[in-house]
Formats: sequence, C-alpha cells, structure tokens
Amino acid sequence: MSEKPLSVYVYSPFCLLRPTTNRIFDMRMCDSMAVNGANVVIVYPFTYMKENIRRSEIPACYGLKSKFKTRMQFTWLLENSPSWYRFIMMMTAFTLSSMRIAFERLFASNEAVIMSRDAKSLIPAILIRKLTGKLLKTKIVFVAAEVKNKPIYKWVVRNSDGVFAGVTTTRDAIMQMIVQRNNPEKILATMTQRH
Repeated sequence: MSEKPLSVYVYSPFCLLRPTTNRIFDMRMCDSMAVNGANVVIVYPFTYMKENIRRSEIPACYGLKSKFKTRMQFTWLLENSPSWYRFIMMMTAFTLSSMRIAFERLFASNEAVIMSRDAKSLIPAILIRKLTGKLLKTKIVFVAAEVKNKPIYKWVVRNSDGVFAGVTTTRDAIMQMIVQRNNPEKILATMTQRH
C-alpha cells in the first residue's frame, strides 16, 4: 500500500490576480512542492485591482510546471483599502479557511501542513487548533523572511510547529527569541540559496 502524499495549504496574504514579486515567490514555492508530489492548495484573498488577470490565466502568467489548487477567498478588498479594514477582512477570510481545512482533515489519514510567509495569516489556524485540541490535524509552519519586533510576530513564532528562516541572520534572531522563551523543542530550519 503506497503512502499518501503530504497535503500543504499555503496562506498567501496577496491576491494572486496581479503577478508581482511576492505573489511569484508564493506560487513558485507551491509549484516546487507540487512537482515533488505534495497535494498543494494556495489560499489567497480577492482584492479588486485595475490590472487583475483572470483566474484562468494564473498558470500561464506564473509559468507553473505543475497543477495545484488555487482557492480564492471572496473578500471585499480594494487596492487602497485601509489597513484596519484589510486586517479584519483577512482575519475573517483565513478563519473561515482554517475552519474549512479542519473539516477537510477530520477523516484524512495523510499528513498536512499549513504554512505562510505572513504571520497574521496564521493566527486563525493557531487559535482554532488551541481551541479544538487535535481537531485541526495539521502542522503550522511560519516561513520567516525577517525578524520583526512586534507582539503578533513573536506570538506566531512561539505557537507555530516550525519556523523556516530564509537567511542565517533571521535564523539566529529567531533562535534567540525561542531560547529566551524556554522553548527548545521548536523546529527551526534554514533554507539557504545556492548561487
């Protein structure tokens, strides 16, 4: 009997209907995991922008090599929505997405991971798992591009199952943050770029 592939849910805080640097990074990360056999779903909030592409154009615009699911959250966001409104919409959308994943994982036998480069996006998943115990059968991984001296950022680092740091300075700063909180079991990995 063959082992089921890993299921990965990537929470992107950016609307994928405008291919810019941050979106390209998220999509290429998903593409590489899908090429290696993972079942990938990228979850993103809809934002109305003048330059939006069609959803059907996403694979071609991002130059994807593999097929994976893109799950758009229907949020009422505009390009210039105020930050407080964007935060409320994002928290609502990612809470609903995390609840949907919890339901999807109820009877699943394979492993699953929720990951994001945006600390705020992971808050609902972490809270749902804290409130429901093992109902949300996933590991939560924060992909840290930089270290921020903000309470939300530190809380997500402390409460996620793993932290991936893009550079060694970020890794060292996060390791120091974890050691200060007496949390040695935290999984910390470094992804290094080879030139």
